[in-house]
Amino acid sequence: MRIPFYKIIKKTIIQLFGTEKSLFRGVALVDLFGSGNLVTAFITDIHDNGMYTVFVPSGPAPTAGFVYHIKPEFLTIIDYPLDQAMRSIVSLGVGSKSIIEKLPNYRNENT
Repeated sequence: MRIPFYKIIKKTIIQLFGTEKSLFRGVALVDLFGSGNLVTAFITDIHDNGMYTVFVPSGPAPTAGFVYHIKPEFLTIIDYPLDQAMRSIVSLGVGSKSIIEKLPNYRNENT
């Protein structure tokens, strides 16, 4: 029996987690609404006009989420491994401290 959309879902899961080249170009922290609150996002495309397309996954199911087209001033690209960022999403934010510490102006208030 055939399962609807099986091939599409399988290919997406493999691209997200496994053996094929990743869909994502990097990890970013995005200020979606200019409020100063940040979300972890995965860069999916960079456009000629300077804008970025990002995917903001929904935890704990990272294949669900939202696609946003962001101006560069609302996006901070961070040097963080894709798999570790995805692990933080799946674990509902556990481990996010190391993501936030990648912000250029990060200050640890406890030291």
